[in-house]
Amino acid sequence: MVMYKKIIEIMNRINSSMNLQSLLATIMDSAQELLNAEGASLLLLDRGKDRLIFDVVISEKGEIIKGNTLEIGQGIAGTVAASGQSIISNDAPSDPRFSAAIDKASGFVTRNIMAVPVRNKEDLIGVLEVVNSRTGSFQEKELGMLTYVADAAAVAINNHELLTSLKNRVAELTCIYDISQSIYFTFNIEDFLARILQAVNKIIRAGRCSFVILDETGRGAKYFVSTDGVRRELPDLEKTMMWHVIQSGDPMLVYDIDTDQKCCTMKRGDARYSSKSFLCVPMKLLDRIIGVLNVTDKPGDEVFDSFDLRVLSTIASHVAETYENVVLQKMNYEKQLIDQELSIAAEIQAQSVSRLPHSIPGASVGGFTIPSRIVGGDFLEFIVFDDSFFGGSVGDVSGKGVPAALFMNVVRNALRFEAERHRDPEAIITAVNRWVCRESHSGMFCTFFYFLADQRNRLIRYASAGHNIQLFYDSDRDEFVHLKERGKPLGISESEQYEVGVVRCDPGDFLVLFTDGVVDESAQRGMSMEELMGFIRQGRSDDAPLVASRIRDAVDRATGSMSLQDDSTMLLVRFH
Repeated sequence: MVMYKKIIEIMNRINSSMNLQSLLATIMDSAQELLNAEGASLLLLDRGKDRLIFDVVISEKGEIIKGNTLEIGQGIAGTVAASGQSIISNDAPSDPRFSAAIDKASGFVTRNIMAVPVRNKEDLIGVLEVVNSRTGSFQEKELGMLTYVADAAAVAINNHELLTSLKNRVAELTCIYDISQSIYFTFNIEDFLARILQAVNKIIRAGRCSFVILDETGRGAKYFVSTDGVRRELPDLEKTMMWHVIQSGDPMLVYDIDTDQKCCTMKRGDARYSSKSFLCVPMKLLDRIIGVLNVTDKPGDEVFDSFDLRVLSTIASHVAETYENVVLQKMNYEKQLIDQELSIAAEIQAQSVSRLPHSIPGASVGGFTIPSRIVGGDFLEFIVFDDSFFGGSVGDVSGKGVPAALFMNVVRNALRFEAERHRDPEAIITAVNRWVCRESHSGMFCTFFYFLADQRNRLIRYASAGHNIQLFYDSDRDEFVHLKERGKPLGISESEQYEVGVVRCDPGDFLVLFTDGVVDESAQRGMSMEELMGFIRQGRSDDAPLVASRIRDAVDRATGSMSLQDDSTMLLVRFH
């Protein structure tokens, strides 16, 4: 009982931490305390390079070990990452899977080790490990405790990412917009770069930011611009950390300049690098490195993290192309820049669309979304809670293009966050509406339909926020039921109350969710409701993906070469 109380106390501490670095430190302290170990480490997956990074290390050698990397498959932690299986090794030095490289570099001595994967559903986030049990060895029951901490940590990290993802994406686009505006004020390169650094500082919050633009040889500096406004001559680039980035094309995230092996030539007391943490990313134009973007001196001696790295890399890539356009003074710069921003937004949107499973117990699922422009305001979401419950939704944001796409992210991220806490349609739609009302400052709103399928009791509960009529097909009776409950669109009234409807689902029945871009009652574009019903009747014996594919083909044929007037989205479920 004492142990369970201790676990509950640790879980509460983990879930109460909002700052990411504080959250990770709490996870590690908790693991070390719970397992009575001398040290603990959290290694996060660097997805771009298929390696693990020691992000948080709790031990007497922590500052030395932090920031080191392990390849996937290297060492105990790398083996766990590769296999997805937990490992207990009570004689680590004799274990062929053990890598002594970190011990040799830090002076730490590992006697035994226990490591478990940290996952968000099927996606690996990293590896959580504890070393040197104070009781002599790690036991199987302790493996379960560490796994419990890892699972809770994964949920907490994912929740943190959901809460910050919208803010981060908007911040990226805002910075890119500020960069695009800089071109209209000057074609002076140094002035142009200085304006960009001001935009970067709004997001990164670094005491010092600088651009180094390479000369034609690629070995010297043509331009050097810093936010401190001091004009200085750069030292030989080949003797700086920037040279490693220029040569490799890889960004460099340094937690501690004093202990990082790559930074042995840089000292903390150096006049140019007065803080421990440093971030340098390459500026690439196609496959050519044209310069680097550096940030240092974060307030309060904080360290730069993966968000800073991602944002800075996005900005550096964008600046590289912008810089080239400024140099060439292309007359069509504005159009190219807008197209590029739309492409970035479309890629972000495409990567974040809910992935529909090929099959789930008791049902098949199909669907599609077709934006009328490069990016759209329609979305669909499908959530499997367990073998008995799954849910889904479709939404249609007012307006089109980039504003609708950004607002759609608000709704979708709010839904994903609330789905971790609720299942009931009324609870989810009410909570999501509160989020949207607080984020809607431009009069935008979203029609929304959400359902929860209870496979055990063969029931579907649903709620609608001003969405168009949806369909349920009763295959035994060969009848369609119109699904429409009271409720205003999301973003209209924070105190709105939503009704919940219930319908029974049996094998062969279909749930048909769609936005008004699919059905056009005037029959001039898209299809009529009767035509949609005909596709469902015709495919009553087929699985949902096949029927959804036929409907998408029909939408494409109906529009032909004409541009879509509205985004078109469908989510189709057939019960088995």
